[in-house]
Amino acid sequence: MVRLLIVECDPEINWCVLFEGYSINGEELQVEQAAWEDILLVSYPGSCVVTLRGVSGIGKNSRTNTRTVKIDFVFIRSIVRGIGNNDYRNILMGFIHGNIQSVNSLESILLCCERPTSFAALKRIQQKLGRENFPLIEQTFYASHREMGFPPDYPIVCKIGHGQSGYGKMRLKSTADFEDFRSVCGMVSDYVTAESFIEWDWDGRVQKIGHHYRAFKRTSNHWKGNVGGFQARLEEIPITEQMKLWVDECSAVFGGLDILGLDFVHSKDDDKFYILELNDTAIGLFSEVEREDMEHMKELVLIRMKTHFEAPEDATEPPNTDRELINTKDQAASLQIQLQDAQNKIQALEEEILSMKQENAAKKRFSFWG
Repeated sequence: MVRLLIVECDPEINWCVLFEGYSINGEELQVEQAAWEDILLVSYPGSCVVTLRGVSGIGKNSRTNTRTVKIDFVFIRSIVRGIGNNDYRNILMGFIHGNIQSVNSLESILLCCERPTSFAALKRIQQKLGRENFPLIEQTFYASHREMGFPPDYPIVCKIGHGQSGYGKMRLKSTADFEDFRSVCGMVSDYVTAESFIEWDWDGRVQKIGHHYRAFKRTSNHWKGNVGGFQARLEEIPITEQMKLWVDECSAVFGGLDILGLDFVHSKDDDKFYILELNDTAIGLFSEVEREDMEHMKELVLIRMKTHFEAPEDATEPPNTDRELINTKDQAASLQIQLQDAQNKIQALEEEILSMKQENAAKKRFSFWG
């Protein structure tokens, strides 16, 4: 049996049903789903064991008991660091200590927890492709409030630490604003980043899940765009070759990102794009295509699990990092998953036909005796 743990903090999402009926290289797949706060973990010399509290799954897949499971693979769909005390890097470190494989890789998830490390990866891409091909916004880093002496030209956007979803972020229009913000930063022991504020008419995201691409456009009446309570309109747009280049390059950072979202804004002033930040495995999904993208994620996880657990041809050979060969193997694994999908559907249809036959036979017997 192969055990997959899915870290998902949204109780309305049921990954257990989505993975139902699959096997990994002939072995039964057992799926557990839990939120970060419901996971207790110990990494022993030969295994990684988690105790899961609360509900896992929905309907017939639901389990409400506390259970202890030895896990083999992890799929992380929730951010590791949120606001306040919502910091679960200790659990992530436990997965890393146990050498557990995951989607995305645990090392990449750890590096994406901090703004400076993810932004540095974007800077390396810009150095490779050039400013025109990868229009990354300029950013200044202050190790603490004490170094905040020379801001960029106003207006600017300043962000405290790793804050996401509009938290810890302010638009500053003057030196007086900057000094006020600096005094607030003095209350926390964290770094600060500052970047030019772009007068944008819409912001967007390029999304990549395995070999599947999407692009989205959002208009909002709030300068942050992603703040709740303000009217915003989101739509899917055609992805351009330039956008595809952006996420293809991003997918190679930190040893490879299977799932990512790259955020950007479109400037009113010069009609240009400016790339803002990189998001990894916990990206939000657009409601209109959420089910389809969850299917892409499921297929991706199954591909990575099949590849990881297959018997190596030669253990002495180093792992192959040739991108073309990896893509070919992914396509082969995808075909196997599609075949298993078809077999599951055929089995379900056969069971449904058998049930209908039995029901019809029962009706005939009742009619005869009636």
